[in-house]
Amino acid sequence: MSKSLPYNELSVVPLMTQHSDHIHNLPSGSGPETQLRTITGQVFDIQRFSTKDGPGVRTTVFLKGCPLRCQWCSNPESQQKYPQVMDFPNSHVISGKHMTPEEVLKLLKKDTLFYRNSGGGITLSGGEPTQQAEFATELLRSCRQAGFHTTLDTCGYCKWEVLQGILRYVDLVLFDLKHMDARRHKELTGVSNKLILENARRMAQAGIQLIIRFPVIPGCNDSMDNVMRLGEFVSNLGVRRFDLLPYHKFALQKYEALGMDYRLKEIEPPSQDKIRDIKNALESFGLEISVAL
Repeated sequence: MSKSLPYNELSVVPLMTQHSDHIHNLPSGSGPETQLRTITGQVFDIQRFSTKDGPGVRTTVFLKGCPLRCQWCSNPESQQKYPQVMDFPNSHVISGKHMTPEEVLKLLKKDTLFYRNSGGGITLSGGEPTQQAEFATELLRSCRQAGFHTTLDTCGYCKWEVLQGILRYVDLVLFDLKHMDARRHKELTGVSNKLILENARRMAQAGIQLIIRFPVIPGCNDSMDNVMRLGEFVSNLGVRRFDLLPYHKFALQKYEALGMDYRLKEIEPPSQDKIRDIKNALESFGLEISVAL
């Protein structure tokens, strides 16, 4: 997943109710069958001028809720679907705000000129956007209708039927792969990788444009055996673009603000030599490797 930076003005929002939608009644005399339901989503950040979440200059919309519990998660405030209080030393922040697709789109349109001039657009990240499938689908549909390039940043842990509905409005998928061994994957993230790998295969077979993303976590998934298995799997998909995401400690203050234990606090970021070795190994499969800074 993309990392949400320390909180900007869009992140500091009032605590809202936890209902997933609201019913707006039509004028008096209308029966229940004519009631209109307004879709809302739980958004915890909107990051403008992003250059790391797809092509060009983009706005990344971060949604709450994730089925994984990665030990290195850079957005711990994204894991739960409801608003949370983050208790920083000098401030209290509510992470999470109910918004309609129309409200989000209004903000996104502010940077239309930047998207068009740079070949950029909108990226939906999290958390895991498919956890709010109805909202994600409607927002992406609206973005497409507005002429914006759309990108989905996903862990792939979702029923294929749900993904299919969302992918109708997606131009590019940033697909996270974390470990090739099912048992080890479950130890590190809380879930098996079986569904994730199957969805990666299905997307590739459907001709969806994919960029694979691999977080390099020392001592967790950076063994050469795992890297080689990963390279072989991605190569067999027919995918060529591959992003390496070296581990960092930027999220430590977020864990402290949420009162959560950060299990990897003693781990240091991978060395440049380690990243070079992994990059070289993956390039041997014909992959085009980019390393995130």
